[in-house]
Amino acid sequence: MRNVGELLAEVRQSLGLTLAELGHLSGTSAPTLSNYERGTKEPRLTTAARILESAGYRLRLAAVPIEIDRPLTRKDRRSLAMHRLVASKLLSNPDVVRAKARQNLETLGRADADGHASAYVEAWDRLLDGPLDALIDTLTSERQSARDLRQVSPFAGTLADHERRRIIARVR
Repeated sequence: MRNVGELLAEVRQSLGLTLAELGHLSGTSAPTLSNYERGTKEPRLTTAARILESAGYRLRLAAVPIEIDRPLTRKDRRSLAMHRLVASKLLSNPDVVRAKARQNLETLGRADADGHASAYVEAWDRLLDGPLDALIDTLTSERQSARDLRQVSPFAGTLADHERRRIIARVR
């Protein structure tokens, strides 16, 4: 991931501008621009936006979750395989599967006296109320956040014993 100074330098160089030329266009001194590009000084977002706009660019920000890409463990692979099967059942019979998950979620919420699972319960509650594709994505994704959420899954009882045993045997 680039920092703002690297981005400013990349834009300036791609346009073939000197520090002095970009400074003149943006109303920022060349030494200040140099400090930004070298990372010895960090511009405010409004300053960075003004400099970029003077060069014909728009600054866009995005908040993205931090994902730690660790390899899937056997437990992760087994959970993912089971939840992928749950997702297929959800697609074929969404009302029944969601009702079972809601029932389990109520039980889980009542049993969580110390509040450790409350964030997970709330997340599942939102997913069960939301669009089906977001729920399916969480059930089938390898993202760390989805893996963590599946550790407190409300889909117990959705799979038959023989389906669970088959997945356990396959993922060994």
